[in-house]
Amino acid sequence: MTDSLWIVTTTVATQEEARKLARTMVEERLAACAQWEDIRSVFRWQGEIEDASEVRIVFKTTAQCWPALRDRILHLHPYEVPALYGFPAVGVHHGFAEWVAQNTGDAGPCMESRLAPQT
Repeated sequence: MTDSLWIVTTTVATQEEARKLARTMVEERLAACAQWEDIRSVFRWQGEIEDASEVRIVFKTTAQCWPALRDRILHLHPYEVPALYGFPAVGVHHGFAEWVAQNTGDAGPCMESRLAPQT
């Protein structure tokens, strides 16, 4: 049985920050893949309305890897208060879900979370 697929997203300021964060998460097997794209954001920050270019990153991972992926992104993220959220995907093609499961967590934080006692 495969783990359920999770979609995780965050934003960074530049393509280079996106590339580094995406590559690190895939290399560490916390995500099976990552995609990024330029976006425009309007938001309130420190009492001012900001209008900024950003880069959105979307990661594909498993439910088991989500906590370790979240923690690692937060540790490396350049923003003081990053927008970071994950949610379970529904209606996922079985073959794709299998591929994500096979390409995440064989060792390291995801495996450790699989082996940890459930509370």
